[in-house]
Formats: sequence, structure tokens, C-alpha cells
Amino acid sequence: MKNCEEEEEETKENKNKHLTFKDYIAFIIALLQTNLLPFILFIIALVIVALLLNTLFRFLPF
Repeated sequence: MKNCEEEEEETKENKNKHLTFKDYIAFIIALLQTNLLPFILFIIALVIVALLLNTLFRFLPF
């Protein structure tokens, strides 16, 4: 069995760990597989529509 001092040391070690690039990628993939996916798809669709409208109105002679 672990005593309190060993548990406190493990807790301190876990707090000092920093997230790496792979951790962020895994987090983003997990978010995409949950409820955030429709929101992200909506944002992507809005960006595409905005880019299309921008290029369309750029060439119109107004």
C-alpha cells in the first residue's frame, strides 16, 4: 500500500507534466467525434461561403 507521502509525490509529478503536441491532436480528434462536430462543420461551411462570396463580388462591376 502507498502511504500519503508517496501519493502526494505522484500528485505533484502529475501536475508538473505538460501537454505535448500529440496530446493536443488527440484532444481535437476526441472533440470532433463528439457534439462539437456539427458546430465545426457549420463554421467551415460559413468560411467557404464567405470565400465564395468574396471572390464573386470582387469580379462584379459595382
